[in-house]
Amino acid sequence: MAPSRLTASFLHYPEPRQGPAVPYRNERKSNPAITGAWLFMAALLLEWLGFIRRIVWFNAGFASLRNIRHYIEDYEPRFDPTVVPIAPNLSRTEDKFDIDAEKTASSVLPRKRYSVHDFHELYKTGELTPTSVAEALLPLIRRDTSPPGEHSVGWFELRSDLILESARASTERYKQGKPRGLLDGVPTAIKDEFDLEGYRSCIGSLNDYTGNSTPEHSITSWCVKKLEDSGAIILGKLSMHEFGLDTSGNNPNYGTPLNPYNGGYYTAFYNVIAEPHSSSRFPSPSVGLAQNPRKILGIPEAWFSRADSEVQDVSRSLIDRLVSEYNYHIVPIEIPFLVEGQIAHALTVLTDAATLLPQTGNLTAANRILIALGTVTPSTDFLLAQKLRQLLMQHLAFLWSMHPGMIIITPTTSCAGWPIGSEKELRYGISDGDQTLKTMEYVWMANFTGLPALSVPAGFSVSKTSRSIAGENDSVEKDVPIGLMGMAEWGSETQLLQWGLEVEALDITRYHLPPTWVDTIAIAKQETPDTDTDGSDGD
Repeated sequence: MAPSRLTASFLHYPEPRQGPAVPYRNERKSNPAITGAWLFMAALLLEWLGFIRRIVWFNAGFASLRNIRHYIEDYEPRFDPTVVPIAPNLSRTEDKFDIDAEKTASSVLPRKRYSVHDFHELYKTGELTPTSVAEALLPLIRRDTSPPGEHSVGWFELRSDLILESARASTERYKQGKPRGLLDGVPTAIKDEFDLEGYRSCIGSLNDYTGNSTPEHSITSWCVKKLEDSGAIILGKLSMHEFGLDTSGNNPNYGTPLNPYNGGYYTAFYNVIAEPHSSSRFPSPSVGLAQNPRKILGIPEAWFSRADSEVQDVSRSLIDRLVSEYNYHIVPIEIPFLVEGQIAHALTVLTDAATLLPQTGNLTAANRILIALGTVTPSTDFLLAQKLRQLLMQHLAFLWSMHPGMIIITPTTSCAGWPIGSEKELRYGISDGDQTLKTMEYVWMANFTGLPALSVPAGFSVSKTSRSIAGENDSVEKDVPIGLMGMAEWGSETQLLQWGLEVEALDITRYHLPPTWVDTIAIAKQETPDTDTDGSDGD
């Protein structure tokens, strides 16, 4: 089921090498959360007073890599975690998902979640058209209407003319019986981190990074171009945290989308996100499925236990179901220097940001603090971080040499969501290093080492929602999603998708739709004139 370095060739695959056996210790110091006027004052102090920057840098634990120097000093620094599958083994079976078609996720969920397949089938029969779907969605997401669309805060920018042009072209292809594939006419959107012809690129900031387009050269990012080539309808660009430098999704520049399940929480990792070094996630169309696989879940118990008790309970319950219903086997594993690894990841990202963003005057105060910290990282500490990256990647390769096909399992975050403290946070921003570390407790690993990873819904935590944030009665109990994350060997995206499909197909009560969910297909059907099913644009 899982690709392995033994059955496929890779470029830059790390040499399998077991890391040192060291106990898991977490002795990080706590830092206060700040917002409002204090946030702006802190940003000014850190930008203007170097000695304060250094004090905060040390207090944040960035110097802790020096304590393990003797373990990592002989490793070559690794600056790029990219591992690329370059040649398939011709004896391998073809990629496919091995799951009963009668037990797909959409068939067992209490309320229907529409899939790409649902849209495609409705388009083929003429019961629905891409044009009618686009026309149903636009009033919900446009910012330029009065009042703005109900879900418009999630969008940074959209152009109705381009969206409808794409939808009409897709409608015509279906009318002629020549769709480009499953994605043709399916609505999607992209993060403001990527370039798209006809749209600005601001990366969540007030700066404009839009490239110069020419007739010979489109600025559209390659991955977005692939979506366009497949016929997908790009519904513009989505909001994001400024430069993606934190995890909450808080953005005072353009507005902060709230958690769809609980308006008193940030979206955090409930969105599909693209992180720094996201180029290290490569698709693997040439890597097939291993024969007679043993399905293994690797559990780093000491690390797993860092999560809040409720997160652990929900996550372990789902793992038990995978073991009993899909014949997975649990294997305990050890990974060294997990606390230091998270520090190395943060140090690398902030130092990189400091070199890319030397002018910070018009950035949010929270990001000015982070970038100020990145400016004081000594080159020796930066190199230690890259040496630790090498150690971690080699140790992970060793684990997969011992347990081919293993999926490493952790909670997605160690806490159940990120609560919004006050309206002040939404207006001015928030700097909360402790909460950032909690939300990044596990996800940094895949980002830092280039592993493919997938988060699946595991269940919910019941939390209190404040009226001041959600606009509801005080002390309303609402759900906050909890996720379970799987990390697989480099090049094993197919295996992760198989695992995710198995999780979704479990017939359990943990799934339900958020209260803000909109039945787009139902709206499109109600508002579509009979002529639109014949392929007209519905205008």
